[in-house]
Amino acid sequence: MAAALLPDVAALHPKTALYHLHYDEPAGAKSSQLVYAVEQLGRLLPADADPSRTYVGVYDADSQPDRTTLRHLAHATDRARRAGQPLPTLVQQLPLQLRRPHAARGGLTDLTLRAHAVADLRRRMGIEAHRLRTRVRLRALRLPDGLRTVLDPVVYGIGAGLFVRHDRLVAIGMYEEPVDDLLIGYKLSAAGESAVVLPVHNLVDRYARVGSLAKAYSLVALGSVVGCLRLLRDPALRAFGRRNTVTLVKEGLDTVWWFLGPPCVIAAVLVLGVRGDLSTLLVWGVAAGAYLVLHALISMGHATRFLAGHEGAHERAEPLRGGGAPALLLPLILLQPVLHWLGPLRLAVARTLGPLARRPLAMGKTER
Repeated sequence: MAAALLPDVAALHPKTALYHLHYDEPAGAKSSQLVYAVEQLGRLLPADADPSRTYVGVYDADSQPDRTTLRHLAHATDRARRAGQPLPTLVQQLPLQLRRPHAARGGLTDLTLRAHAVADLRRRMGIEAHRLRTRVRLRALRLPDGLRTVLDPVVYGIGAGLFVRHDRLVAIGMYEEPVDDLLIGYKLSAAGESAVVLPVHNLVDRYARVGSLAKAYSLVALGSVVGCLRLLRDPALRAFGRRNTVTLVKEGLDTVWWFLGPPCVIAAVLVLGVRGDLSTLLVWGVAAGAYLVLHALISMGHATRFLAGHEGAHERAEPLRGGGAPALLLPLILLQPVLHWLGPLRLAVARTLGPLARRPLAMGKTER
């Protein structure tokens, strides 16, 4: 399909060098395919291309980046150059899971997944964008290196919309299985590299089925565990010393809480229920629900504004408050912590029962 489309696309953009690289190895998922592509850049890029001024960007098939993305990427690098600083190693564009997939069906499940898309935006803006912006602010303060090492948040790489400087990408070992983007973020955090976030977004399909969502979270859970093990064991990363150790501790605790947090909360609810302390249970339940709903309302407002300003968002961008039963959207957001926990739960079950079933653990949309 790509080979058939390329001539027409190239004819529309005669001044742009476009290439189609076909990865025909029987083994290897997205990470191996990306490594293959990067290895071909030596013969594809102009002879005078400077790896320290070249960015390798990745998008998935369902990506619809804002049309001004590359302009904003250029602005981000120009700002660093004018300030006399090295160009940022990582430039991240955040996704908006607000396109309706063709496989979506009506009903309560579909509304639940629409609510997940809103909750996903809350996490993107409240965690991922916040971490990237905090790193930039900490660098502007010129703090002692030891203090900044402790305060620097760990950055997550997000596969579609991820731009990494070519020289640093090669230096950290490029993309790795099983999760290319998460490990990129871990390694660059351990190395203390600079990272910025773009002010425009990448519009992508939301999930059509709960099973697909569970598979995706299961892959991220696996990547979190593998990433922590890499930080612990890899000599190249351990060479970063204290910064690598801090990254390992932060992400280790974060991963442990993702896996064990819901059982702890469930256990607390059961203990309060058995003791008959219903007033405490009610107070905490109302507080947690109000917190989620408040952030959901803020996220829905942000999403409406982002979509209105997104160049190219037309046919399949889903109205947040329309279609189906919009009154159920906010209550369904209360289910999102449960959906988020499906990843670690599925991974643990698959690792436990997989050897008995004698079948490989299938997950992620790339493998399909």
